[in-house]
Order: sequence, then C-alpha cells, then structure tokens
Amino acid sequence: VWRHFEVTVTNHLDDPDVGGIVGNLHDITELRGAHERFRSAFENAPIGMAMTSLDGRVIRANPALGEIVGRTPEDLRGISVHDITHPDDQESSSAEMRRLVSSASVGYQIEKRYIHLDEHEVWVAVSVSCVRDEQGAPLYLIGQVEDITERRALRENLAHAAIHDPLTGLPNRELFMDR
Repeated sequence: VWRHFEVTVTNHLDDPDVGGIVGNLHDITELRGAHERFRSAFENAPIGMAMTSLDGRVIRANPALGEIVGRTPEDLRGISVHDITHPDDQESSSAEMRRLVSSASVGYQIEKRYIHLDEHEVWVAVSVSCVRDEQGAPLYLIGQVEDITERRALRENLAHAAIHDPLTGLPNRELFMDR
C-alpha cells in the first residue's frame, strides 16, 4: 500500500543540541483522496462549475459550463466571467462579486445572461461562494451555473397568457381591470 507524505526537512547541523538534519513527515494520503473526489465531482457535475480568481478570471471550468457558453473548459481558462456576461448584466454581477470579496459574506445568488459563443443569450442562475483561508482572507471564488433559459421563457409565456386572450393575443379583462 502506497502512502503520500508532505515532507519538511530542516538543517540543524550547526545546532549543538541536535547536530543533524531533521525531517518531519505529514501523512497526506487522506487529503490526496479528498482532492481526487473533489476533482471528480467538479469535472463530472451536471451543472456548470468554475473556480475564479477574486477579480473573476477563470482558473478552472468544467465541461458543463463549457457547454452552456459554447466553449471548452480549456478555452474558458484565463478569461474573465465578465467577458461572457451580457453587457446589461455586467455591472450588477461585478457589484455582487466585489461585495462578496470585500465582506464576510458567504456567497450570493443571481440570475443573469451569458453570451454563448454563437452570440445568443443564455439565462443562468449563478451561485457563487468565496473560499477563504484560516484568517478569513479571500482566496478564490467557486461558482455553480445552471442554464435556466427554457424555464425563464416558460415563466414569461405563462405570465403573458394570464393577461392576454389566447385567440386574439389582445389584453384580456384581467389586464383591462388592472389598468
């Protein structure tokens, strides 16, 4: 059975009390297994996932996110999420990201539009969390992205149908009385 260790070696040859080199071994076999499970869950997730820098540059993306925006995970690496965000949604998205990084907030959720590589809009529900170190300093962001384009279109169609006549498409009594 193989074990994985993190090793720290310190030269204490000049220390008369030690007179040698000291090696400290830390067994990270379990940590390595946890890392592999995370990697597998990230890569095979049915929804889009991305790790970004604090300013929104993609460090890593999964295939599901690539499919949502029409790019490969490799093509997404290094670009800013703002570059694929619809221009009308960039400011609100940037404001949420800045608020998350500068506060003790755990995360945020937002609906916004991405621009697919073929230039059509894709409505998405995004949940973003900030990963912090032991002192609470922000390290990077993790985002989960779900394509809600069809769900949103259905919701808009139902809202329209509720206040318009199905035959003529004209406003119905409900809308007339409301106005």
